[in-house]
Amino acid sequence: MLVKLWMLFAALGAAGAVMAVTPSGAEVPSGGRSHSMVSLAADTRVEGIAFSEISGLAWDAEEQWLYAVSDRGKLFRLRLRIENGELRAVVPVAAVMIKSSAGSLGQRSGFDAEGLALRRIMGDPAQGSHRMELLVATEGTPRVLRVDPSGEVLGELPLMTDLADAKRYADDNSMLEAVAIHPVHGVLVAPERPLRSEKRPAGHRIQTVDRRWHIQALDPAKSHLKAMDVLDDGQLLVLERSGSGKRLINTLRSVKLETCTGPSPCPMQTLLHLDQAGGAENFEGMAYLGHGQVLLASDNRGKKNTPTVFLLVNPALTESCHNRSRHRGSAAWPGC
Repeated sequence: MLVKLWMLFAALGAAGAVMAVTPSGAEVPSGGRSHSMVSLAADTRVEGIAFSEISGLAWDAEEQWLYAVSDRGKLFRLRLRIENGELRAVVPVAAVMIKSSAGSLGQRSGFDAEGLALRRIMGDPAQGSHRMELLVATEGTPRVLRVDPSGEVLGELPLMTDLADAKRYADDNSMLEAVAIHPVHGVLVAPERPLRSEKRPAGHRIQTVDRRWHIQALDPAKSHLKAMDVLDDGQLLVLERSGSGKRLINTLRSVKLETCTGPSPCPMQTLLHLDQAGGAENFEGMAYLGHGQVLLASDNRGKKNTPTVFLLVNPALTESCHNRSRHRGSAAWPGC
């Protein structure tokens, strides 16, 4: 059942509407608040590289590193400090420019990174060795790059013909937006909006190299798919955004792809709905951290006075806050 909670988003600067349910199969940490936030100032620099325009996140659960990529091909490595289910600090540790044999990729080369995922590739089975690489989905030239954590481009992944053709996308700014690793289906990619040949009611396209699904869009006319990740039970988690200007609506929704068998777009379950009157963050990066926790990161669009916001949400705790608020007869319980 979808639970609705009105809480004071004082840290975000406006009152917000939050609706949430617990992700299926999620183990939720005890205590903590339903949301917590940390901001990095717009002038933050990491090894001389400006920390801004974050468009994708990927979580390395084994090594406890957070990776972030910017529109212009900056790759960052960060540590998170989470205590009692609350985000206390985001600490940038290292930064590199994504580079090919021809040199650094960036705005001048038409490079526009949007999605980020992490995958481990097994080495010698006898030794149990493996290596890690990052997958970067791009606009401008739609592709998925294999990138070493050092920033070196290792190669590209194949795409189906229609996704590899830039002319088939709705526009230059609505190409490949998200990439994720699914335990059954492998690498998943998704454009921000339907292709030119697809009608909006067809919903969002989720694609592997040889298979595709269509999932319902929250608002077929206006919503944009911004990021994807996979929950503990294999469900696909999607960040959608709609609205514009001073009102941006961010929604977390999930779907089990194995249940998508018919010709119609597969129905989605809404887990979290962020709707702020008078303003909202431009969330573009998303990573599932496990234990029911989802981390969002905003794109400050390179504005010198706009910080990068990291928001950790715990949908199950949001539901708990709602129940306590209702018991106390208050619309917004201060402990949440």
